[in-house]
Amino acid sequence: QLSFKAKEGVLYHHERLDGSGYPNGARGAEIPLSARILAVADMFDAILSDRVYSAKVSPYKAIEILKDDSFGKLDPKIVNVLVKNIADFYVGNIVKLSTGEIGEVILLNKSNVTRPLIKVRDGRYLDLSTNYKIEVLEVLRNGSMIKAAL
Repeated sequence: QLSFKAKEGVLYHHERLDGSGYPNGARGAEIPLSARILAVADMFDAILSDRVYSAKVSPYKAIEILKDDSFGKLDPKIVNVLVKNIADFYVGNIVKLSTGEIGEVILLNKSNVTRPLIKVRDGRYLDLSTNYKIEVLEVLRNGSMIKAAL
C-alpha cells in the first residue's frame, strides 16, 4: 500500500512551480516535495523515450531541457541533484554526434555537463563546450563496452 506522501507525489507530479500544471494548477510550495521529485524523474524518462507526440532525445539534450525547465516549472534543486548524480555515468559512453562521427565521452565539463569532451575515432578531440555547432545525438553503447567498440 502506498504511503500518503507517495500518493500525493503520484497525484500532483504534473503540477509546475509556475502554476501551469495540472490537476489543480498548484504553485511553488503548494506542490508536495514528493510530487516535485517525481515530476523531474517522470519528465526525464519521458524525454528519453519515444512517445506518440515526440521522438526520444539523447540524455545530454534531456538534461538541457530539464535545466531550461528548472527556471519556473521544475524545482531547480531537484534538477541539480539529478544532473550531479547521473552526469558521471556518461563518461566512457560511445556516442553519435551531429557531424555523423562516433566518439567516446572522455570528460565532462563540470560547469556544463551537456557539452563533454569527445575523442572521435580518428584520434581527434572535440570539446563541445567550445563548439556549439556539434551535439550528441545518441548514446550508442555504455562505458562497459568501450574497448570493443573503439
